[in-house]
Amino acid sequence: ELSERLNYLSGQAYSLKNLGLVYYYQGDFVNTINYWQQSIGIFEKIGDKVGVANLLSNIGSVYNIQGDDTKALELYLQSLKASEESGDSLRIATALMNIGLVYSKKPKSEDKALEYYLRALPISEALNDYEAIGTTWFNIGEIYYKQFNDSLALDYFEKSLEVLAYTGNIFYSLNYIGRVYAREGQFEKAIQYQKESYDKAKNVDAKPDMARALLALADTYIMQKNYSLALKALNEAKSIAKDIGSFYELKDSYEKLA
Repeated sequence: ELSERLNYLSGQAYSLKNLGLVYYYQGDFVNTINYWQQSIGIFEKIGDKVGVANLLSNIGSVYNIQGDDTKALELYLQSLKASEESGDSLRIATALMNIGLVYSKKPKSEDKALEYYLRALPISEALNDYEAIGTTWFNIGEIYYKQFNDSLALDYFEKSLEVLAYTGNIFYSLNYIGRVYAREGQFEKAIQYQKESYDKAKNVDAKPDMARALLALADTYIMQKNYSLALKALNEAKSIAKDIGSFYELKDSYEKLA
């Protein structure tokens, strides 16, 4: 409101961006896209390429959550191009990480994902950006986890947790540390980390992360043959995923429930 009164376009763009971010964490993707499209329109109008690159990446993340990998990758590549044109290192690192994230979803392109993550890492470290460094370390750890290299995966997840503790965005790291311990048969330790991931996500109403933590918890309960607790976690995850239109988590909920 103040930015509109002052005709301060940059202020309007960032306010709209941050309003969209709140809805994104709550899983309200209709309002998220609405605010981010308004924001990107203003960034384009004032020639702010960094702002454009940021919003292209953010909108790509919505499509990523909704399972539209083609659209997500298209937006991430556009973001990388805009980032390189602006020369903004943080935006370049973010775009590289997001491109890697799409490639990491399929076993055949995991090596390509790792290639993008490793390109992003030195840029993030040079910036001394905790969020970027921690996210990159987590993403590398996730590739090793998928390849059943648990010792390397745990090493990267713990490094990411340590750095991301400064930002508060630690849900993923806690969740996957729990997954490693579950796979190694250390179920009590696994449940402790996964419950902490869920509780911290719930405290800030981060619904996608709540659903992911519940799915991980369900996996651990299934390994223990504790099917009643697994069903409870899966039904809650299904309900959250359905409410926010998070199709990967919804697919996983149905699959595990079946």
